Amino acid sequence: MKKLFTLLTAAFSVSTLSAQITITKSDMPVAGDSFQYMTVQPIGAGVNVNNTGANTIWNFTNLTKNDSTMVRYYRSAQTPYAFYFLNTMGQKIADDLGFGQFSFKDVYSFYKATNSAFTAEGTGFKFNNIPLAGFYTEEDHIYKFPLTYGKTDSGNFRVVVQIPGLGKYSQSGTRKNYADGWGKITLPNGNPLDCIRVKSVLTQTDSISVTQPFPVSFGFPSSRVEYKWLTKTDKVPVLELSGTELMGNFTPTSVRYRNQSKTGGGGGNVSVSEVQENKVRIYPNPASDKLIITLPDYGTTHVKLFTMEAKEINVQFNRSAAGIELDVTNIPVGSYMVFVNSGNEIVWEKFTINR
Repeated sequence: MKKLFTLLTAAFSVSTLSAQITITKSDMPVAGDSFQYMTVQPIGAGVNVNNTGANTIWNFTNLTKNDSTMVRYYRSAQTPYAFYFLNTMGQKIADDLGFGQFSFKDVYSFYKATNSAFTAEGTGFKFNNIPLAGFYTEEDHIYKFPLTYGKTDSGNFRVVVQIPGLGKYSQSGTRKNYADGWGKITLPNGNPLDCIRVKSVLTQTDSISVTQPFPVSFGFPSSRVEYKWLTKTDKVPVLELSGTELMGNFTPTSVRYRNQSKTGGGGGNVSVSEVQENKVRIYPNPASDKLIITLPDYGTTHVKLFTMEAKEINVQFNRSAAGIELDVTNIPVGSYMVFVNSGNEIVWEKFTINR
């Protein structure tokens, strides 16, 4: 009897052990997914972020929901900024931002998952009802893959959006990520989930530069700390905390957790160019004097060149035996986007001019 009791105790202990997981591209959301979050009043939420490390048990069953919200990832073609973004997915992050003449509406962030990272690719908003957008000249790597316990990484990010008749909006900063814990997390009305925790420290500056009636710039620096618990089944963090941290003391300003009874939506992040198996080829990259585009003979072809702030550049091009040649001799060194529309194939590709 004693031996049987010992065996049962051992079996129960094994069943409660956590499994150390690895997060990859397949664990990220895709266009068409939607997720319901329960928001929590941050004051008095009673969240403890100091409990972390290997094989940690996080118990958040006492969180009390204040409201709920939906997070949706749209195909870029379903957003007001379809012309600017392809092969990405957009998430509406705000109906309105800013104030007065600096008021922006329908604010979206655009993301892309690759085998190496989940990155923010650009941002879009409406100014005076005009859809505007900008690509990240330095991408914001939200997660780098494979994401495992103990992994750290850091990087800069920068995006600029030109605003006709006003100036430009820019955001730049630094993200530092620390995968500082793994174990099991339990949320209200949920079962324990194998997870990994990521701590992100962000410093950024949002700036607006005005050209009329005279040049002037406004900068708004800020910093925040984010804690996210990721699983292999939920595609998005099951718990997100954001706030400030001073001398090891974390003060949350927002708290939300995933409603586990709500499943993610379906749909793949599919574009025409992906189905076509990338028949369009753009080279060399980096380029110095010429950029060559090879493609099947679809007939009418439209080619446009943009800065990373989504401002179109006038460029000369002609057809040759090699394909379409763009003369980039007089274009400054830097990163750009080329847009190709040929037949039923549409391609956006980033390239660099380097001399």
